[in-house]
Amino acid sequence: MDVFWSVLLKLLVVALLVAANGFFVSVEFALVSVRRSRVEHLASQGHTSAKLVGQLLQQTDKILAAAQLGITMASLALGWIGEMTLVELIRPWLGFLPIAVADATAHTIATIIAFAFITALHIVLGEQAPKIYAIRHPEVISFLTVRPILIFERIFRPFIWLLDRASQLALQAAGIRRELTEPGRLHSLEDLKQQFTEGKKRGLLGRQQEEMLHRVLELAEREVKEVMTPRPEIVSLEEHQTFADLLNIFKEASHARFPVYRERPENIVGFVAIRDVLKTISEDLHALKKPIGSLMHPIRYVPENKTVSTLFAQMQRDRIPVIAVVNEYSDTVGIVTLDGLAEEIVGQLGDELAEPLYERVNAQATRVDGQMRVEDANQVLGMKLPERDEYQTIAGFIYYQLKRVPQPGEIIQYDHVKLIVDQMKGPRIEKVLIQNA
Repeated sequence: MDVFWSVLLKLLVVALLVAANGFFVSVEFALVSVRRSRVEHLASQGHTSAKLVGQLLQQTDKILAAAQLGITMASLALGWIGEMTLVELIRPWLGFLPIAVADATAHTIATIIAFAFITALHIVLGEQAPKIYAIRHPEVISFLTVRPILIFERIFRPFIWLLDRASQLALQAAGIRRELTEPGRLHSLEDLKQQFTEGKKRGLLGRQQEEMLHRVLELAEREVKEVMTPRPEIVSLEEHQTFADLLNIFKEASHARFPVYRERPENIVGFVAIRDVLKTISEDLHALKKPIGSLMHPIRYVPENKTVSTLFAQMQRDRIPVIAVVNEYSDTVGIVTLDGLAEEIVGQLGDELAEPLYERVNAQATRVDGQMRVEDANQVLGMKLPERDEYQTIAGFIYYQLKRVPQPGEIIQYDHVKLIVDQMKGPRIEKVLIQNA
C-alpha cells in the first residue's frame, strides 16, 4: 500500500506540473493576444480584473519573463519527476514479455516509453491546448490568471529581473532595439493582412470590410506622392483672378476648394473655398470683381515622402482640408485633400453610382478613367507601361510623356500601345482610349 500511495502521489504531482505549465503558457499567449482597447474600456467601467490586466500590459517584458520562468521550472520538474514515476510504473510490466530481457535493457525500454508519454502529455496538455484556448479567449484567460501571475511575479521578482535584464542585453548585442519587441509590434502588416483574408474566408468579414482594412494597413507603407493629385492635374487660380473667373472654372470643375498660386502654378500659397465665395457674392453682387486672394486661406506644406497614415492623422487632428505637397526644392508637386485620403481608406465615395474605371469598347480598345492607376491598368489590360515615382495614374503617365497639358484627341504611342486622350475637363484628363497598336 505504501508503494501505491507513493506512486499515486507522484502521479498527482505530474498532473499538477502539467497544469502549471499550461497555466504559464496560457498567461503568455493571452497577454499578447488580448485587445488593449477592450481592457481599457472595461477598466474605465470599474472592472477590477481589467484594471490589473491593464497594469500587466504596462510591464509586459517582466510578466512575459515571469511566465517563461514558470514554464521552464514546470517543464524541467515534469521531465525529472514524470519520467521517474512512469519508469516505476512501466518497468514491472516488462516481465510479461515473451522474451526475457536483461534488467538494464528493461530499464532502457521503460525510460524510452516514459519519455515519449511525458513528451506527448507535455505538448498536448501543457502547451498546445492552453495556447490555442488562450489565443481564442484572451480576455477570459487574462482575467482568470492575472492575480496568480502577479503573486508569482512578486515571489520570484529577483530572478525575473535577472532574466529580463539578460534578455535585453542579448537583444542589444544582436542590434535589436527594445521598442521593436513591444506587444504592439508583434504582428507585422503581412500577418494582419493574412488574418483579415482568413476572416473573410470564414465569413467574419465582408468583402468591403476586408478591402477597407487592407487599405488602412497599406496607408502605413504608402507615401503622399502616391495618392496626391499631381500638379498638371490641379485646377488652380492666380491670386489676382476674380470671383467671376472662379465661378466660370467651377462650372467645369466642381470642387469645394481651389488652390491659389502666386506668379507661377508651382508656387501655391493658399486655397479658396467655393462656399466662402458664394456667400460673399450673395451678400454683395459687386464682389464678382474682387480678387480671390481676398478670401484666400493659407495653405500648409508637407514633403512628398511623408507617409499617408501620418498625414491623415495630422489633417484630422488639425482639421486641415487641403495641403500642398512639395519636393526637395520646395516646389509644389501636388495637393492632397482630406476627402481624398478618406476615399483611399473607404474606397471611392458613392461607389455604387460611380462610373467604372474602365470599359471595353471592342476587342482592340478599352476606355479607362484618367485616374486609374498604371499598375492596375497594366494588370487588367495586360500592358507594360512603366511604373515610376513621378506619376501614379494613366493621366499622370500622359502628362509625364508630353510635359504639357494635352489636347483632346492627342495620341501617345508607347511600345505596342496607343493612348488617345478621349475626354478633358479643363486641364484634367477624364478619359483615355487605349488601343493595341
